[in-house]
Amino acid sequence: MDIVFAPLYCAKQLSDVTMAAARELKDIDFNDEGWERFSNINTPDEFRRRLTDTAFSIFCCMESDRVLGFISIKDNEKIDQLFVLPEVQKRGIATQLWQAAKERAMQQGATGHFWVRSSSIAVRVYQRFGFIAEGGRDTFNGISFQLMRLYKSTR
Repeated sequence: MDIVFAPLYCAKQLSDVTMAAARELKDIDFNDEGWERFSNINTPDEFRRRLTDTAFSIFCCMESDRVLGFISIKDNEKIDQLFVLPEVQKRGIATQLWQAAKERAMQQGATGHFWVRSSSIAVRVYQRFGFIAEGGRDTFNGISFQLMRLYKSTR
């Protein structure tokens, strides 16, 4: 497994990983409007757009030209997305992706303060990274999430 900057040709795989990993959240964190919105912003075309947008740094875990998971950091402070295929979860892929993305953000001048709108099942993952839940669960545009912050990046 290699952690690399996501190449443009992986846009469809990134979309597929997102939808496969998020499927179990459909009835937990989304209403119908939220799921439609989520699906529309995670198409291959939308990934191609983000892959060419300098506000985003996207790293993926590759194995034999297959994307196993990825992380997207926006503006060197927001974890925009972190998804790992269900069949390869619990193998440390999310941790490796976070380490690569955090290191890159710090090299780009990040303050070490990061934030994320976590899905219900990812809260424990972010807690292991040192993030702290802020407030209660919230819903925006039909998508429920837990706001989490990392105030000083030490891990």
